[in-house]
Amino acid sequence: DIRAQLAAAGVPGAGADADARAGLEAAAGERAELVSRVESLETGLSGVRSEIDAMNQALAEGQDGEGPTTPELATAIAQLRSRVESLAGETQNARSTFSDEVAALSERFDEALARADEAESALAEAEAEAGRAAAAAALDQALARLESSFQRGEPYAQALGEVESLSGSTAPEALSGAAEVGVPSAAALADGLSRVAREALAAAPRQDAADGPLEGVGDWFRAQVAGRPTVETAGDSVGAILSRVEARLEEGEPAAALAEAESLPEPSRAAIAPWLDELAARAAAGQALDEWRAGLGAAG
Repeated sequence: DIRAQLAAAGVPGAGADADARAGLEAAAGERAELVSRVESLETGLSGVRSEIDAMNQALAEGQDGEGPTTPELATAIAQLRSRVESLAGETQNARSTFSDEVAALSERFDEALARADEAESALAEAEAEAGRAAAAAALDQALARLESSFQRGEPYAQALGEVESLSGSTAPEALSGAAEVGVPSAAALADGLSRVAREALAAAPRQDAADGPLEGVGDWFRAQVAGRPTVETAGDSVGAILSRVEARLEEGEPAAALAEAESLPEPSRAAIAPWLDELAARAAAGQALDEWRAGLGAAG
């Protein structure tokens, strides 16, 4: 029961609700007891009045010569009047006490009712906050699953659907379009670059030669042939540009790698166009995921 959990966690208002309602019940019980006491006194007074009415009737008949003697009736009536006055006094005192106690009880009743309302309101807000926290936690978990599948280059349609369902937001096309098959990971793109780098270098041999002896190309090319990590190199040569592309991919930054690749000469870009298309798709999907996730965080 969420109310018990909130009370155990010390949420304000979670326990006050029961306390306030217990106060209401106690006040109502005391009020009912006072009402019963006053009604009992009034019943006794009503009975005495009935006796007086009977005596008056008997007195009237006695005066007509049809009933008991007048002195007997007078004595009986005097006794009854004394009883009536006594009961009337008790009733008046009871009514006064009843009025004071009812006023006090009404005040307590109103205070208890106000506390119950406040407790109910606080509890409702606590329950709502708990619901929002649970929804946010579920969304965070779904986003984490989406991020994990996306970064590994795996299909992420199921995780994407969960995020859309929990957030009520539709994923951008750049992200959802590849959900069924996934997009290449940064590591897979780096491996692919090592396979197509020679084609990019071969497509612009004159430009590399004109830049001077090895101008970053020889070192990068030998690194690829030997299977060693590429050393990031400054310069405008194809080899230098590709070294920076690979460095950005090793850092897990496909968008930055794409920005570097766009500075390649057109012949080199054309030579590795399919790989560049994969890099562009990965960069676009990654940017779409980052922006969508940021928007979901702002909305929450």
